[in-house]
Amino acid sequence: MNSDSFAKFYQGVPAEEVKKFRDFKASHKPKYIDYKGQSVEYYCCGKGEKTILLPPGGGGGLFPPEYNFRTISHFEENYKIIAPGTAPVNKLVDLSEFINMVLDAEDVEKVIILGGSGAGIFGQSYFKRNFHKVEAMILYNTVPPNQEKEKKKWALWLFRVIPAFLIKAIAQKKMTKLTEADVPPEAEARLAFTTASLKEVISTKFAKKSLVSQLEMFFAFNVEDNYKKEDFTDWKGKVLIITSEDDPGYKQVGYLTENLPNNELYTFPKGTGHIPALIHMEKFFGILKEFFDKL
Repeated sequence: MNSDSFAKFYQGVPAEEVKKFRDFKASHKPKYIDYKGQSVEYYCCGKGEKTILLPPGGGGGLFPPEYNFRTISHFEENYKIIAPGTAPVNKLVDLSEFINMVLDAEDVEKVIILGGSGAGIFGQSYFKRNFHKVEAMILYNTVPPNQEKEKKKWALWLFRVIPAFLIKAIAQKKMTKLTEADVPPEAEARLAFTTASLKEVISTKFAKKSLVSQLEMFFAFNVEDNYKKEDFTDWKGKVLIITSEDDPGYKQVGYLTENLPNNELYTFPKGTGHIPALIHMEKFFGILKEFFDKL
């Protein structure tokens, strides 16, 4: 976030919220790893015997890993945290390979997956392929594989032919309207910062090729990554599923509870939509801590 970005995108955001992000950036420096000839950033920070993995995929794959700053800041005193950036891949098997490369570089053998929305999709994909490396998994406000969505693959073709400036305009309109519900006063600053961040990322970091790659993997997830409890018979870990009654994926939560082993479900009431982690952040972090304490 430079001075030009601040003037353009963050003028209406409370200064204290912007300072939290800037302080995080000043005190946490990314690392870089070479993956198939390209340098990809990731964060490795914190301390503790257990490692939390924050998969890429947030904001449709547009958010760099530093936008996990609230989660990292909250848990890094007691946990090691790894947050990979978006790798130049369009296949789920390659995404898993990239994540494993980062984990190997940091000598991490077991992880606790924590992923919501698109990061929750990629978290499930990684878990299916590497559950032996996973101690536990938390999925929040995400969706399971759904083969019915394969019928909508025309949308991927459409994205390939639509000019980049139109895709950017669509993303600006759809992705920056986070909720229509009333937001409690304590969440207004967080919501304002996140909305401004999305606008900045879409305006300055958007790349059609990267977005199409993310969409290719989301569609592949629906076809390749169906799973059932029997696939994980020998797995002794735990799963926490968090959703909201008015989340777009709420009706699909049954797949998660039926097919993920050793799971428990927490449901936020209506009014939190897709973003309970923003609207009720302290409550959300409290739920995570309670789950972590049982591991």
